[in-house]
Amino acid sequence: MVFTLREMSNRHPATWADTQGAIHLCGMWPLVATKCPEFCSDGVPQQRRYMSIDTEQTRDSKSPLIPEGQILEFKHHGYGTGVHHSVEIKDSDHTIIAEGHPAFGGTDSAPSPLDYVLAGLISCNQVTAQIVALGKNIELGEFNIDLKADLDNSVLVYGAEGNANFTSIDLEVEVESKLSEEEFIEFVSEVERRCPLTQLYVRSGVNVRNNWTNKPLA
Repeated sequence: MVFTLREMSNRHPATWADTQGAIHLCGMWPLVATKCPEFCSDGVPQQRRYMSIDTEQTRDSKSPLIPEGQILEFKHHGYGTGVHHSVEIKDSDHTIIAEGHPAFGGTDSAPSPLDYVLAGLISCNQVTAQIVALGKNIELGEFNIDLKADLDNSVLVYGAEGNANFTSIDLEVEVESKLSEEEFIEFVSEVERRCPLTQLYVRSGVNVRNNWTNKPLA
């Protein structure tokens, strides 16, 4: 049976195709299609995971298989006691272990929820940058990202009136590219506009300062 990319992505949103027309059902979603390892992470041989598709639609390996406008659904389940918590990601083998920050009674046995959301902002910026770059045929090299965030504990710990959110977040991003400075400024603006977590913070009132540096890509 032959499926088009759109038909296959509707059937299994985590699928992707290589340039030979093989569909991979291993749950990976790389932005540039490459060959799957001989065995996927759960040990199932790759040949059992392939289905034939319309190879004419696999030529553009820079496009994700999920159609525009599709709603991505995320489901999690959390459990724990005190300030120690585990979160299982549904339809995944991943479990996130978290503990309250030492300032809030934690023992530093695991990252705090605040650390996770800030780490997510860093990662989301890099992933979004790569998505934007692929859509515009931009080559990017290595990223280095530093983050500093300030949180007033008055609301969270002492119950004061006001906003319990971070007051400010500073991102210092270095990325290698061959863009001119004008092109780079336009690129960064598009990343900021399209990054879900940047927009989550900005629209909730956090003062997010993004400082991107364009490093030469050899």
